[in-house]
This record gives sequence, C-alpha cells and structure tokens, in this order.
Amino acid sequence: MVLKPQNPAACTLSVHGEDGLEAVDFSLGDYGPTWELPIEGDNPRANKHEVLQEVREMCQAVIAGNCKHKRGFLSITGSIHIGERRYRITDLLVFRPVPPLHGTKNYEPYFLRS
Repeated sequence: MVLKPQNPAACTLSVHGEDGLEAVDFSLGDYGPTWELPIEGDNPRANKHEVLQEVREMCQAVIAGNCKHKRGFLSITGSIHIGERRYRITDLLVFRPVPPLHGTKNYEPYFLRS
C-alpha cells in the first residue's frame, strides 16, 4: 500500500506485508529508509495483531506530519515521532539522494486545517 498526500509538503509512506504479516516493510518518503517490522520496531517478538497496531500508529504519525528526514555524512536518517516514542533508522552510503536533500526535511500533515 502506498499513501500519497495531496499536500506536497507531506511525506508519502509505503507498507508491504510478507508471509502473512510475519514481516512488514514500512518505508518513509522519497528517501527511505525502510523499517522491517517487527524486528526493527518496538517489540521484535510482536504477533500479527501487535505488528498491525504498530503499523497503524506509524501511519497515523506520518499522516499527522510527525516525521522527518535528516541528511548526514553519506547517510539519511528517517524519524517518526509517536508521542514520546521515536522510531529512527539510518541508511548508510547514500552518495547523491534523488531528489537532493540538504540538512533536515520536516514534513507537514496530510490535511491542512483552514
């Protein structure tokens, strides 16, 4: 599943389940990185119901704009904030990201209130 927001300043997300949800890939925006749940989540021994709950919370946080990408030296770190918890994962050896990323990119919510 891929969610593409109408707000161009919001972050896209992608979720892909494998083996009956034994493994779920959760990708953030144009740069990645990808979390492999449940291994890289809060509970590496989570059952299917717990994995779905974690995916639901991560999706809600991205939709609310509680996520960002940060460019490091030859790396990109993706972060998602859910209350006091922070999910963070880094892709290494990223030489020239497309589209270009300099510094930190903070995302906006999918829906802007008028």
